[in-house]
Amino acid sequence: MSNVFVTYNPNATSPVPVGQLGSGTPPNPVAILTLSSTEQSLIVANDPTSILVDTTTSPPSIISNPNFWTQRGPYYIAQQMTLAVAGFNKAITSPYTFTNAAGVTSNYPVNSTLAKEEYSNAFLKYVQNGQTLPSGFTFNDINGVPQAFTVTDIENFYNGYTNFFQQCKVSLNSLLASIKTSTSYSQCISYTWTTPS
Repeated sequence: MSNVFVTYNPNATSPVPVGQLGSGTPPNPVAILTLSSTEQSLIVANDPTSILVDTTTSPPSIISNPNFWTQRGPYYIAQQMTLAVAGFNKAITSPYTFTNAAGVTSNYPVNSTLAKEEYSNAFLKYVQNGQTLPSGFTFNDINGVPQAFTVTDIENFYNGYTNFFQQCKVSLNSLLASIKTSTSYSQCISYTWTTPS
C-alpha cells in the first residue's frame, strides 16, 4: 500500500484507537497520520483495530495493538470456521468418482436426496438383504449416462462414499477445534480445509 493514512483523536489518552484506515488522499479530520512502510506492516488483515497511535512520540507513531486478538479474534475465528464448513460442504456434495467392475471410471452425483436414496436403497436391497440384482442394473453418472453396476460395485460404491463422508466429518471436526484454539490471526488463517484423499 502507498500513502496509507489513519485518522485518530489527538485528545484521547495514548495509545489512541485508529478511527479510520485509508489510502490515497487523506480527508481533513482533526488528526491525520501518514504511515511509513514499517508502520504499514503492523496492520493485520487491513483491520484498523490491529494498530494504535502512540501520541507520546513526536511525531506520533503507529504501534501494534496488544489486545487485537482478544478484541477481534472471535470475529476471525467465526469467519475461518465458516470457510472450513464451506469447504466441507463442497467436498461432500462434489461428484464422487468410482470405477465399476467393467473398468469404467465415472463421477456420480451425491448432492441430491434422490441420488442418495437410490444408492442407499440399492445397498439395502441387494447387498444387505441379498435380493437378486435385476439384469442390466445401472446408476447414472453426472452426465446422465447409465453405468453398469454389480452387487459388489454397489457395495464398494456405497461403502467408499460413506467412508469418504466420515473422513470429511472427522477432518472438519478436527479443523474446527484447531481454529477455535487460535491465538493469533496468522495461526487462525493457517487452518484451511483440505479434502481427504
